[in-house]
Amino acid sequence: MSVKRKAPPRKAAPAPAEHECLCMGFGPELGRMLRSFGSDSAKEHFRSARLEALRGIRDLIDRRIESLSKRPGRGTSIEID
Repeated sequence: MSVKRKAPPRKAAPAPAEHECLCMGFGPELGRMLRSFGSDSAKEHFRSARLEALRGIRDLIDRRIESLSKRPGRGTSIEID
């Protein structure tokens, strides 16, 4: 004899967020601020920071590729007479 249990009631889906990205709209807002009153030095600083972040990501990817490339192949070799 099996015992049937009731499933817990489902919760309603949360309302869609105003901003779907993780930055919660900060990225586009920052862009508008820089275009409206940002100095040239501030713009250059943020551009450089963005490039450095991308270089860091590239380094992480390169290291992962290198570690995967060094792994020995699977399987064993056997001699056949």
